[in-house]
Amino acid sequence: MFKINDIIVYENGGVCQIRDIGVPDFIKTGQVYYKLQPLHTTGNIIYVKLENKHMMRYTISKKQAEQYVGCMPELEGLYNKNNKFREKEYAEIMKTGDYKQYLEVFKGIEQEKSKRSLAGKNLTATDDRNLKKVEKLICSEFSVAMEITEEEVRQKMIAACF
Repeated sequence: MFKINDIIVYENGGVCQIRDIGVPDFIKTGQVYYKLQPLHTTGNIIYVKLENKHMMRYTISKKQAEQYVGCMPELEGLYNKNNKFREKEYAEIMKTGDYKQYLEVFKGIEQEKSKRSLAGKNLTATDDRNLKKVEKLICSEFSVAMEITEEEVRQKMIAACF
């Protein structure tokens, strides 16, 4: 069971700290909830029923995060030229929680972004949205694990793409 002050990843809310465990004032059924405070956004509180703890997990370790970033030069960037297939593939990957696949998506889109930039073009809106999404998934957790800022994680990942 998770404890108050644990740092966890909630599947719909990102990296959060457990602020309390109990029955919120506004709940009349007596059900017990985790009260989560997202670390990278202020003002939001998330309530998760104890029975839904399967939607939560501990963050990865510093060693694991460093290993993932360290293996990026060997990873193949994932970028299918077919827009519809690529969008569907990325959507499926975003649900997996598999950081190796997240990094392959990140690398693939970053490499495409670089290629397009050299040709004087921008990423498509969909690719830009997917890049931001996968970047947030990776950087928010890795920054906590590695004890550095999200931007520092992002810069390490970009450097490892080329």
